[in-house]
Amino acid sequence: MDKQHVEDIYNMIGVRPPIEMHGCIKPDEGLFLFKAIKYFKPKYIVETGSGVSTFFILRALQELGSGKLTSIDKFIFDKQPSYQDGDFSNREEWILPIVKEHFSDVDWEFISNTDSVEYLNKVDITIDFFFHDSCHEIDYIRKEWIAVKDKIRIFSAHNSNGRKCRPFFFGEEYTKEFKLLAGKGTLGLWQKK
Repeated sequence: MDKQHVEDIYNMIGVRPPIEMHGCIKPDEGLFLFKAIKYFKPKYIVETGSGVSTFFILRALQELGSGKLTSIDKFIFDKQPSYQDGDFSNREEWILPIVKEHFSDVDWEFISNTDSVEYLNKVDITIDFFFHDSCHEIDYIRKEWIAVKDKIRIFSAHNSNGRKCRPFFFGEEYTKEFKLLAGKGTLGLWQKK
């Protein structure tokens, strides 16, 4: 993807993330996520993990003028070599100021330092749109999926940065109850059958 295309995407959402990290949603995948949310108009979105994808989701909700996002992030990271140009290990320190400046009119709940599996197992909620982008270890993804699959009412999107997760995402666990609608890069979009 050329630099101008990346700049055009970030200009469209009106905010440039302070970092480009390994493991982050790519700009074209973020645009795909943004357009999916605009198309399906979910009232309640749950995102596991937080970061660059949060901005695409919040911009879509802002343009829709309604909807709520809950971001659950267990990671208040130790310093990782994949973070560039500064210490962005504490998500709250760099996400919250950007949200306050650009998305203060959007209904957003940030639940930090919380395990998504534990949280999703204990809450009784219906989720219109679920976006997985937390821990990409296959066992954790399966636990998260089991915790959330009966709570997803309409649409489900997942982001996997690791090849080892792809068979799970496109395999039998989904085809039983969900149909794959579309995909972009490592991002897939499913709808409950």
